[in-house]
Amino acid sequence: MTNTNMSMNNMEGCRFGGVLEKRRADGSVAYLARYANPKRPGSRVGRLFDTRARAVAWLDDERVRVDMYRRGLADWTAPRERDRAAALSGVTFADWADVWMDRWGGRARGGEPLAPATLRRKRLLLRRLKDVFGRVRLDAMDARMVSAWLDGCSLAATPKREAYIMLRAIMRAAVAPPDGSAPLLERSPCVAPVPAKRMADKDLIAELSQDDIRRLAEAMPAYTRISIHVMVAFGLRIGEMCALRVDDFDFNRMVVHIRHSIRRGPDDTCSVLVGRPVSAKPKKPMR
Repeated sequence: MTNTNMSMNNMEGCRFGGVLEKRRADGSVAYLARYANPKRPGSRVGRLFDTRARAVAWLDDERVRVDMYRRGLADWTAPRERDRAAALSGVTFADWADVWMDRWGGRARGGEPLAPATLRRKRLLLRRLKDVFGRVRLDAMDARMVSAWLDGCSLAATPKREAYIMLRAIMRAAVAPPDGSAPLLERSPCVAPVPAKRMADKDLIAELSQDDIRRLAEAMPAYTRISIHVMVAFGLRIGEMCALRVDDFDFNRMVVHIRHSIRRGPDDTCSVLVGRPVSAKPKKPMR
């Protein structure tokens, strides 16, 4: 609810709390029901409603809860805490992880859909997390549980790091949902630092010698032999190589424009499609 440019009038007093009429910037009216917090003197508890009748009815219910608390017959918790508990009732990590993946996990930071191969890898990581935490209630997950998993995780360094980064993102979204909805958790159990990034296996691969390149090309069918030399010369990925067209080559400037890449469709399992490359910058021959 945006408070910008709201006017306040018609405060309706009650023996317990009150209802405040608020006029929104668009001219519509909302009703704020509020009362004194019985556990924190000087602070108030409130909720916004579309009608005065609903606001008054809510105050009546809250009055009963506060009266029970003051008489020592029941504890009192803030409405927001009760909402969170109700939302979490029976919600497991697997339930929330699936919601996160459907709403936010399948998109890049800019909002565009992830490439099929990237999405497939993320789903694999998600499945690994669900194998460990899937049946655990979301509000039962704590830092000790997460740390124990990190210490005993049998995954290799890179997938372990990626899985923990995903777990942090899932739990962060439960604390502060990107769509602005009510939080499910007060704090994330992922307090451990992200494991240090290890050198990738591909960085340990020895550089091909000219003789290696020649032998590799000779081992290919004649009609694809030249692709080895082009990929080595320009540092292309195989999907970029397969998508090259004649007009991608600029022989005057001695560059090749990477405009497309071959990839598979949804789930990375369908027929090949021509899509966007990882990088669209022109590439010059590597020396």
